Amino acid sequence: MPLDTHLADLGSHSAFLVLGEEPARRFLAEERDRLAVVSPDGTVEERYVVGPNVVIRPSSASPESPPSRF
Repeated sequence: MPLDTHLADLGSHSAFLVLGEEPARRFLAEERDRLAVVSPDGTVEERYVVGPNVVIRPSSASPESPPSRF
């Protein structure tokens, strides 16, 4: 992914939006400098780690069991 796209996406995350304009700008400028060293061609690879969430519900609710929230 182009470095500019990566930084624009990163800057849109809520953690940066609550920092304020100047701290976010400073962080993203420093991040651009760090990434330019390790990725001189101007592209970065984003990797995502996802984990499954499993909900197990009884096949039928008994009178003693609380109602299912799912």
